[in-house]
Amino acid sequence: MFLLGFTSDQVTNILITQAISKDLENVDDQGLVAHVTVLAELAHEVPDAFESKSEEIMNFIVKQILMTPSLRDPVRVPSGCLFLRCR
Repeated sequence: MFLLGFTSDQVTNILITQAISKDLENVDDQGLVAHVTVLAELAHEVPDAFESKSEEIMNFIVKQILMTPSLRDPVRVPSGCLFLRCR
């Protein structure tokens, strides 16, 4: 088993990372924010735990979050405004 040699805290973090990464595509927007927040914290605090799923996680974030077009809020951005500078 690949978890031999890890402390119990490291095993817990690895398992949390794996569980969250499997669930990314199945959560609503609020769940997605929570999942990405936890993954960011794990990547910062215990990078070894994050590393095992980092490629999968980053591919999801780039393709499903960063590359997804967002709609402008018609209430906040008046027509004729470019980059929030009105003409």
